[in-house]
Amino acid sequence: MFLFAAALFMQPATEPPTDWDKEFGVEEKARDPVTGELPVDPYVQDNR
Repeated sequence: MFLFAAALFMQPATEPPTDWDKEFGVEEKARDPVTGELPVDPYVQDNR
């Protein structure tokens, strides 16, 4: 058990986590400063 725990601490440093939003070019929408809500497109209702 002790050898296993010691082996875990001796592992090389891992690289930082990947920012997948940046990798795939996802644009982050700015939140409303007062409510914190995300902006949405207006809903167009069609009652023909």
